[in-house]
Amino acid sequence: MKIAMIASEMAPLAKVGGLADVVGALPQALVRLGHEVRVVIPRYQSIDAARHGIAPGPGGAPMAEIVSNGRKPARVPVHLIESPSHFARPGIYNDPKDASGYPDNAERFIFFQRSALALLKEIGFAPDVI
Repeated sequence: MKIAMIASEMAPLAKVGGLADVVGALPQALVRLGHEVRVVIPRYQSIDAARHGIAPGPGGAPMAEIVSNGRKPARVPVHLIESPSHFARPGIYNDPKDASGYPDNAERFIFFQRSALALLKEIGFAPDVI
């Protein structure tokens, strides 16, 4: 199956809670089972491009490849949605100095979801499951 995972965080690129751990591990397990998996997350300011080998991918969008360590390595392409006005901030959901969320979080993540779907179409990845 072709599977697209669209999420707000993914370990090791961007992590706040358990969602990042699931989105970091599940795609690798699915690849090991023979599925074709793509992950799409926002390109947060905190993501270290050099450390994670982020480079332009299909359609020019930033892309990384997460490779698991294990007996059977799993390579998972990760596409990053770049929009400085939405994601170039000190925190993922809120400013670390302020516990309340960014006031435009709904707008930010609606933009992200729409952009992720447009990216999948642009790169020609037609998933069976999103």
